[in-house]
Amino acid sequence: MSETLYPSLRSSPNPFAIRFAHRRSPKITILTSERSLLKNLGSWLGAITLARNKPILHRMLDCKELLYQGFETGRLIAVTPFVAKILEGAKNSVVFRPPNPWIMGLLSVFRSLYDVEDLKMNIKFEIEVLCKNLNVKLDEIEERDDLSQR
Repeated sequence: MSETLYPSLRSSPNPFAIRFAHRRSPKITILTSERSLLKNLGSWLGAITLARNKPILHRMLDCKELLYQGFETGRLIAVTPFVAKILEGAKNSVVFRPPNPWIMGLLSVFRSLYDVEDLKMNIKFEIEVLCKNLNVKLDEIEERDDLSQR
């Protein structure tokens, strides 16, 4: 995709893309193609925001709340890879690398999810890969209690 043809797609998150991320389709937990599409969208969002040292505004996409809602609704299988791919954009960032408080807050939610009993192995694997890509040890991430209170 050429930046000259689509400059707005390269410079800021597309509101359509963010609405897609909030999609509540029941197919997303069943179809791997839907999850793959969401995962690719996460990579793209991370590349055009965090990798370029630009924040993802809370009013546009609340990644932490998205993880909590995914846990509550049983859609972690789709939400976890999406948010993990967004955060992987931070590995090339100067600003959004750990110990950035926003990143560490999200990683602490991932840590809490990782410790959930009977969590699917592919979700745990996504969390492990994210920690490896950000050069953070999972054991060193502070766990949040927010998950048990929801």
